[in-house]
Amino acid sequence: MSLKKLLIQRDGWISLVGKMMDEGAPPEVSPLGPGYGVLRTMLSRFVGQDMEGLLTGENINDPSNALLLDALSHTAFGLFKFSLECQDDRYFFKRFAPDRKVPTEVLRHHENEEMIFGQASRSVARPLPLL
Repeated sequence: MSLKKLLIQRDGWISLVGKMMDEGAPPEVSPLGPGYGVLRTMLSRFVGQDMEGLLTGENINDPSNALLLDALSHTAFGLFKFSLECQDDRYFFKRFAPDRKVPTEVLRHHENEEMIFGQASRSVARPLPLL
């Protein structure tokens, strides 16, 4: 099964961050319903642990290593305008710089809002807290 299909199975057709429906969603789904090497080095230094095993091989396309994001939220996430922080096995929305312009979809979330992964299915791995 593809990584995107696993993420949709886990979280449903609407991205948790951004609240946007995936373009491939079936018609019956309602929006009202429920530099790779550099990155690896940066993450290893940040967490103080070698990330090689988590970000290569079979693990690279694992749902625990991914988020389902709409295009605007993906860009904002990649530009470090917001992040998700894991505390006690719970995930929270964090804005890096409140004065930086972010897409409206991202502004729908307030600081420290809990992001609950697995609402559509608990059988798919949630994001790894380390990542």
